[in-house]
Amino acid sequence: MARYNHLIQNMIRDITTKMVDGMLPNADELEDMIIDASWEAAEEAKDFWSAEAGRVLNTTRERYQRQIGTYQSFEDADAGIVVMLNTDNDKLVKAIEDGAPKYSLKPGFLQNRQTRVIPMKVASPPFRTVSAKAQATPWEHPGFIGLKLAEIVDDELDQTILPKHATRIFKKL
Repeated sequence: MARYNHLIQNMIRDITTKMVDGMLPNADELEDMIIDASWEAAEEAKDFWSAEAGRVLNTTRERYQRQIGTYQSFEDADAGIVVMLNTDNDKLVKAIEDGAPKYSLKPGFLQNRQTRVIPMKVASPPFRTVSAKAQATPWEHPGFIGLKLAEIVDDELDQTILPKHATRIFKKL
């Protein structure tokens, strides 16, 4: 399952435990503070991720942003609050995030046809013919490098968002 999980609740708990180092108040009270801060941090990370996508994407911006979400995971190994990009059902969003290798446009052009004339968008409209016998190279899309926004969000979580929320918990103690 290709998704980018940030287990915020566990990360804040780890940071807070290191900061407090034995000076814990009531465990239930601390747990409540951690859960509240985790949801706030998750929403902040989601907003940051969405803003980064809005900054670098154009026509695919909204499609990508709809796949950013938060949820509570109850799986043993990954229990906590998660910020993720769901790429399971959207190949374009996965390609935007991870990149895509080069591929041939020829099969798509030739769907149900032996030959097809393709107008090219340039100053004066030339035409190119594609056929089953044509070489694939002129019809090859070069692919593209992924944006890796999840890595940027991960850095923002580690360097800014999580320390800010952990510090806020520490100040309340």
